[in-house]
Amino acid sequence: VIALYQAVARQQIGNDLAALERWDEAEAPLRQALAAFDAAQMPVWVEQTRLDLGHVLSAMGHPEARETLRTAHDALAALKSPRQVEAAAALRSLDEATAGTA
Repeated sequence: VIALYQAVARQQIGNDLAALERWDEAEAPLRQALAAFDAAQMPVWVEQTRLDLGHVLSAMGHPEARETLRTAHDALAALKSPRQVEAAAALRSLDEATAGTA
């Protein structure tokens, strides 16, 4: 149980850092939270955290952003999570940004 509380705390810290646009600092706690939720077999938490990580990676221009967002979107859709809409919007934004730089 303590490990899950720590994972939630890491997710929140990552999201707080992202809200401050401290992207590089936000990545590590989100990856740690993602790994912990995955190890605990908590798919809803895994995919919500993956989406949060995808936002951070996208803001950083990281090449892993698209695959992270796509995976989160597909899994959130399968879970019937309302956050699938957010993931779809993030993918569209990433596509528009990529098209604008091409």
